[in-house]
Amino acid sequence: MFRIVHTLEVLGDLESAGGDRYSLSPTAVSVIPNRIIPRLLEVAATGVRELGREFRVTVSLAFLFANHIEVIYVVESPQRLQMP
Repeated sequence: MFRIVHTLEVLGDLESAGGDRYSLSPTAVSVIPNRIIPRLLEVAATGVRELGREFRVTVSLAFLFANHIEVIYVVESPQRLQMP
């Protein structure tokens, strides 16, 4: 994941917000729906699936829009007991 975050930062889509926090740059916010989310899914889906498989938990990928968060990808836990 570090490589993905670093690449987005180099491209100017992410800005460091201090510590281990990042925020979208103003230019990225204006093109999110059409450009960022499909590419994010393409790049992150494999990592999300691997995390779910390795730790046997439900893993969600969410995106912070201007005033709300939307889950854009979910890998369900293989466990019998799940929390939706």
